[in-house]
Amino acid sequence: MKRKSIFFTLFVLIFGFCGTLSYFNYDSGVTSAVSQDASVWDGDYVSSESNLTESDWFNENGNDYYIRSAAGLSYFAYSVNHGTSFRDKRIYLETDIDLNNQEWTPIGNGENNFQGLFQGQGYAIYNLKISKDNSGNVGFFGSLTDYSRVDNLHLKNVDVSVTVSSSASDYYIGTMVGNFNNTGNTDRTYTNSYITNCSVEGDIIVTSTVSGKNYYIGGLAGCIKNATVRTSSSEVDITTSSLRATNLRVGGLAGEVQFLTLADFHYDGSIDVTSTTTYGYLGGLIGLAIGKDASNLTTISNAYSFGDMVLNNTGSSFYVGGLIGRVENAYFTINNIYHFGDIESNIRSSGTNY
Repeated sequence: MKRKSIFFTLFVLIFGFCGTLSYFNYDSGVTSAVSQDASVWDGDYVSSESNLTESDWFNENGNDYYIRSAAGLSYFAYSVNHGTSFRDKRIYLETDIDLNNQEWTPIGNGENNFQGLFQGQGYAIYNLKISKDNSGNVGFFGSLTDYSRVDNLHLKNVDVSVTVSSSASDYYIGTMVGNFNNTGNTDRTYTNSYITNCSVEGDIIVTSTVSGKNYYIGGLAGCIKNATVRTSSSEVDITTSSLRATNLRVGGLAGEVQFLTLADFHYDGSIDVTSTTTYGYLGGLIGLAIGKDASNLTTISNAYSFGDMVLNNTGSSFYVGGLIGRVENAYFTINNIYHFGDIESNIRSSGTNY
């Protein structure tokens, strides 16, 4: 998955002495070997707390909950998907989890969403597998919204291999989360919805049997609106095969972002897009980036993308950039960002922009 080159070596030598790399917490020795202490999931969801013991799931005081086994995690996921939002509650992961390549139903589906703090405490979730399109929300978390926070959680050996076939018009596909949409309620600012100190590694492969859909595909998240991402990384190879899309947005971090604060992030993977798309956006970090207004700037700092991108598209228009495919409006501040890698484009369309 890692594609090292002489350019990255020079990058390390030059910017390492300047202290830049201290922002990225870059680890060249990451491995996906499953922890021997990981709790292994059998693929069944626990639907009642009465079927668990305190070694699986512990409700301390109605505000703090502790996941201590794969069964406990399955109960948490089931609870959210059946209407328990855990709004302003705190969920603590207390063990590594091996999902054992069993089919995972994403936590949150757009109608029912998690709205608390998920504190991973440095633990890892291994072998996440999703092959169903889940009506448009694909990831460990299908959707996050107001009050949602994820900290210090690591996903390893992710396998998202989705063939889109349902009737939804929009598909949000990521590893950590499909669609992170903080609506910006007046009592909470975007800084209260965040992903921090997280890492993801694995593969995303998206194909389709239907046409006319809108796709938001990212190594960490499909789409992020009104939220913060800090001190995190994505090492996810992304492939789309023969997508027939109205809109396609693809990036190593996210397909699309709006009103985002991004700091201390790196992407290290490859992106290979084959599509017939009316409007397309491809970037090493972000496909399409949209600001909000002069008082609420999108800020991107201390971020880099290291990986090759290949684009094969037949359609009307495609925007391609090493870091960002396209930036809409001027409400941005960008500082200290880099891209290392090749971009190969084979386009048969009326307009391509680099």
